[in-house]
Amino acid sequence: FFFAAHMADYKALYNGEKTLVVDCRGGPEVESGMLKKAMHIVHTDVAQTLTATDIPKDTPIMVYCRSGNRSGQAKQALEAIGYKNVTNAGGYDALRYLDE
Repeated sequence: FFFAAHMADYKALYNGEKTLVVDCRGGPEVESGMLKKAMHIVHTDVAQTLTATDIPKDTPIMVYCRSGNRSGQAKQALEAIGYKNVTNAGGYDALRYLDE
């Protein structure tokens, strides 16, 4: 599975001072917990929400959801509006270690 190969990279990205971390899951899913550094924006709203900000297009952005599907859609949407440094980090359960 691709997560194992990237765990160290994800840890470094997550701990990056400028990294924006976005939890793309639905509301009920985040009630079970989310990464401490994450902001919650449903995957269908990510592009619109970030467009309304002044976040530079080269900002490192880490998106995740439950399995990687919705965060993949969010990554595509962000890249379509010019964000150049977006990482689909996959599912929350595999990323919980980032807060340890």
